Amino acid sequence: MSLFCCDGGGPCAQSSRMRVETNGPAPIVPDSSQPRVNTPLPMLQDWDKLGAREKEVVQEKLESIVNAFARELTRGKVFMKLGRNGRLFYRLCTLDKQLTAFSMHIKGAIVEYPFSHMQHISFGYDLTDFTHVPVSLPSDALAAVIVMDNRRMNLVFSSPMERDEFVTCMLVWAVETRATKLHYREKVKEVVFAATAVKRSQETSLRFHIFRTDKPLSQAEKRRGIQTLYPFGSIERLRPADLLKLAEGGAQAHIKNKILWEKLEKLFVVHGKVLSIGELARAIRSFAMRDAGEHNVKPSPPTRLLRLASHRFDQEVRNCSLEELASALEAFGTLSVRDVKFLRRCSTALAKVCEEQDMAEILPSQVSRLCSGLAKLRWPDEAALQFAVRFVVEAMPEVNVRTPAAKNATVNLFQIPDFEPEQKPVALREEDLVQICEAFSVLEVCAEPLFAAVLRDVLSPEGRGQRFPRTWDSNSLLGRLAFSLARLGTVHPRLTALWLRAVRAEDRRTSPNEVQLFEVAKTASSLGAFHRELHFRLGRRIRSALRLSAEMHAVPQLALTDKPGGSDELLKVTQVCTATPLDAGRRPPARKLKVALRCLGALSCVDYDDLRPVLLAAARHAHEVPGKKPTDRTVLLPLLSICSNLFAKDDWPCPAHLLFDQLDKQVTESYTTAELLELHRCSALTWAQDHLHLPGSGHGHVGHFDQNCPRLAKALRQRLYGITVRSSGEDFDNVQLRQLADFAVVVEALRSLSPDAIGVAEEESAVVAGRTLRVKLASQPALDLGTAVSLAQWYASSPVPSSSAAKQCCDNLSAKVELLDALRLRRSIIAALQAAIGPTASIWIPLLRDLLKELRRKTYLQRAEDLLRLTTHFLKAASAASARKRTPKRPKRYPNPLQLVGRAGALIVMKRLVKHKALLSQVSTSALQETLAVTSNLSRKRDKRRTKVQNFGEHVLTMPPALLPDSLPWVVTTAFPKADLDLGLLPFERSGCFLGRCSCGHQRMCSQFMQDLQYQAVFRMAPRDRTLRQKRGLQRSPFTFSSHPIMCSTFS
Repeated sequence: MSLFCCDGGGPCAQSSRMRVETNGPAPIVPDSSQPRVNTPLPMLQDWDKLGAREKEVVQEKLESIVNAFARELTRGKVFMKLGRNGRLFYRLCTLDKQLTAFSMHIKGAIVEYPFSHMQHISFGYDLTDFTHVPVSLPSDALAAVIVMDNRRMNLVFSSPMERDEFVTCMLVWAVETRATKLHYREKVKEVVFAATAVKRSQETSLRFHIFRTDKPLSQAEKRRGIQTLYPFGSIERLRPADLLKLAEGGAQAHIKNKILWEKLEKLFVVHGKVLSIGELARAIRSFAMRDAGEHNVKPSPPTRLLRLASHRFDQEVRNCSLEELASALEAFGTLSVRDVKFLRRCSTALAKVCEEQDMAEILPSQVSRLCSGLAKLRWPDEAALQFAVRFVVEAMPEVNVRTPAAKNATVNLFQIPDFEPEQKPVALREEDLVQICEAFSVLEVCAEPLFAAVLRDVLSPEGRGQRFPRTWDSNSLLGRLAFSLARLGTVHPRLTALWLRAVRAEDRRTSPNEVQLFEVAKTASSLGAFHRELHFRLGRRIRSALRLSAEMHAVPQLALTDKPGGSDELLKVTQVCTATPLDAGRRPPARKLKVALRCLGALSCVDYDDLRPVLLAAARHAHEVPGKKPTDRTVLLPLLSICSNLFAKDDWPCPAHLLFDQLDKQVTESYTTAELLELHRCSALTWAQDHLHLPGSGHGHVGHFDQNCPRLAKALRQRLYGITVRSSGEDFDNVQLRQLADFAVVVEALRSLSPDAIGVAEEESAVVAGRTLRVKLASQPALDLGTAVSLAQWYASSPVPSSSAAKQCCDNLSAKVELLDALRLRRSIIAALQAAIGPTASIWIPLLRDLLKELRRKTYLQRAEDLLRLTTHFLKAASAASARKRTPKRPKRYPNPLQLVGRAGALIVMKRLVKHKALLSQVSTSALQETLAVTSNLSRKRDKRRTKVQNFGEHVLTMPPALLPDSLPWVVTTAFPKADLDLGLLPFERSGCFLGRCSCGHQRMCSQFMQDLQYQAVFRMAPRDRTLRQKRGLQRSPFTFSSHPIMCSTFS
């Protein structure tokens, strides 16, 4: 890089005396293949004398120069920086893609200089804060200075033109950033003022009393407040048609204006006799659109309008059209208002309308809204669903594959018709098809003709022209379609490959937000797309979407490694350091963090460097910062869910009791019942880890739920009591049954470990929930798949089983066994294995055989952790069945049916684990320990040297499956853990067949499986304990295992 003076084109005369501090050559930036032509900047001295056309030309020229320079600087350029000591340094400078910050690489670190912090950018030098005045400097024509808030940065360029381009472009970006920031501030002020005015308008009238103590408002503020409260003026004189137009249009921008929507509801009720059925449906739909757009606070539903609409529909439902019925059902479903009487009348009317309706007069949007309304109301109307299937199949013609014509083919001209009948084609959009398939998946109705037609339309490359305007190139729509089919047990490999290709293409084009990433992660897990590069990329995208850095946001005192010995010492260190790194770190919004944590929990594998910054950022919400209002603490619930499943309590980003305390301080109304049940499960899981001393238990004691969160425990009991009170009504649905079953199964799982694990009030609530479930199941209600699986889990752990409840659960699961996805299939198998050990084994054995048939088809959809836990439960069930006393009806030569089912299931899962050995490296240490204990004890049982045969596999303590989460990511790191776990293992030579006798033919597979388990165990030992003597098992000394569930990816 050469330096030139301003008065000539030759080199500077003083360049030999100038000292340039460099270590080797200057940084090299990859140059583009087409170098940019240096265009001189336009002269702007006579700007006022230029015409409109000339000004436009100058602006276009300046814009092109700025854009070209931005492209170059985004790739990176090398400038010379004048230090405060008078020395020159080569520095690589870059610009972010959003054009908001100027970055410089200094000693391996990237230092950002945001444009919002730049006060001025000018030509020449500014040596105000220099410690040494340099003896000689390059010419002022090659220098520029950036004045920041607290410092000045001098830069030297290779030519005056480069200097002019840099200063001009930086000034343009700084002015744009400053103007954008000011505009944003004004918008925020307007929004805050409008929200304040709306909030004050809803308060008591005592505020406006004559003896008020508030500061009186000015006339301008009162005028602005009136405009905010009444944005459309007086709407009482509007006609019904104008009211509908206002509710569907302009009023949607004022969702929080309670006064406006109350007036609209009142006016719609006043004009109720004038409005038709279709107009009433449109009015309810406008309120439903308002509720769909609001995420923070749920507005109260328009009760009077809904009561009026229900009364009108009861009277005139026979004369309603398909459009009116679809709009009404969708509106009622969006508002979550389920009127059984109204739904029955709609079913009668839909059967009549579907028979008389002409297919050519139906719009696809009507069918999609009809299916969406039925799905939201959980009302599987058979006539309406058959009509939707018939409409889609007829509207989507089969793709005709063009076959090449023969060489001597003859055509009969008399058979060609004179004209073809003109048929109006039905344009089915992708959104309509996806919405219809989602409705069928929610209603758990398997429509094979519909799915076959949709898959044929998506996967056929020859029908591009026939399926217009459907292109199927959106990853969001393909993901929703694949996820809805996977919920019904249909996973097509070509559809999965097409979705993955669309996801990668979309990821290269745009940067998705955390909500889109969560949808991708959830879809990938349901489809069995456990691609490591995809899930690693999703983890990186989550961290970058929250603007977190693995280096800048790592807190040494709160890192997930190198922790003190216990939770008390960790609390002392945390209290000392809360003032500096924890509170000063970046705090992304709680809503974004909540979605990000849910996305990380749905991944199959995640990098430790991407997981740690997100956990630390979420942990900062557990500490209150002085001078700032408390944040939403509900973000701590997904943090607790992830930490309780992945890490020991000593490795959590903050102590366990601090998380429980902060969650208990949150307002109970901000938690849903599902969130309270998840918190109850996490509390039970931490207690069980302490009780069983499994990997991840750590140090410190955690009490039961009533001790950890007394306020939330009381709120959960009150909500469950409200569910039991409403159990006799007609509005008691499957969701409430599932909530009662989930609570009862967690309590029973804790009771099976120790009676001290539950409190008195918690035990009473579980008894009442179990009694309600037995009474409700006696009436034989219609159960969906999720409720049937939850009830099967409750029955398996219930101390007082009911044969009628078991029969109903088995019948529901057997009828829809093909619709089970991977998660529900695993939970159903484990629950059936536990229940089959009891007295009602004859009821569960046929269901287990059907579930094994389905497991053979869907083994590839299960994660590695789930496969290993399934193996453990199959082996325990087979061991428990073999220990039973034989009855005269079942001679010794006829084995127990449960024993046969357990062996067959274990064989199915072990075949996949033995074939794909890398799966064992992706399981947690606790699951590996349980499987090793069960298989080792079963091998000891077969030892001929033992005189007394014992049932070792049955008495191994394992974690109750009801306490485990639905998904557990595999965390990858290159660091070896430091905590150790002692576990005694058998040597490799003594691992025989544990499925039966050695003549069963599976001795080699059992030996290979046992050997793979022990190899994985030796691999996870601490490096200092990996000795050949211990590996060979010459002595029965215990092996030392790492208790950290994180795997090491360097050697796996």
